[in-house]
Amino acid sequence: MKPLYLRAKVEKVDVGRVFVNNRAVINIFPLCMLSVIEKSMNNLISTKVALNGFAGKILQVKGMATTSLKVGSLIINTIFFIADAIPSYNVILEKDWIHANDCIPSNLYKILLL
Repeated sequence: MKPLYLRAKVEKVDVGRVFVNNRAVINIFPLCMLSVIEKSMNNLISTKVALNGFAGKILQVKGMATTSLKVGSLIINTIFFIADAIPSYNVILEKDWIHANDCIPSNLYKILLL
């Protein structure tokens, strides 16, 4: 089954390849997205969180950022962990975000019901 990707607005910037991951436990931005949404390392809240990457590599999180996220008609401030990685996605939305906002992801039909 292919992953569910969608488009969203992050800080009013249109962003593609937003990965809806029903197994992730945190929301993630790659470090390169900071310049896209016009934020810098100075805007980050420090944290000591480390992530286990897809290849089993441990990634130290650079910090956390709260951003405005718009998916469909739903607009919500969301906390993202910033990781220095070269991913095939621009954003990962985790399972609690999906369920807290009453969204139903369907990988089969490639839609997110809001």
